[in-house]
Amino acid sequence: MNALVKNGIQPSDIKAAKAEGYQSGVENAFMTCYAAFCLAMDEELHLDSETMLRILKNADRQVVVTLDSYELIDEVFKRFKITLDFKQGIDRVQEVS
Repeated sequence: MNALVKNGIQPSDIKAAKAEGYQSGVENAFMTCYAAFCLAMDEELHLDSETMLRILKNADRQVVVTLDSYELIDEVFKRFKITLDFKQGIDRVQEVS
């Protein structure tokens, strides 16, 4: 740490860079999920852009207004009997009979 301070880098600079990197990673992860969802919906349903935009905005609204991510995950299970378990390396999305 002394070498960093010697070169004009303060602990607060490191902390700020770490927070910025974390935020960037979260944003990119969400954008990747939205993009994958969009492409999967297109492959399965061949939706027009207007419909796709409405669906993505609806999904984004649900992500933003939900206080607890488990609310959405539980709702998917209740409605469709589909589990989302990302602790699994393979078969992270499964239908429960």
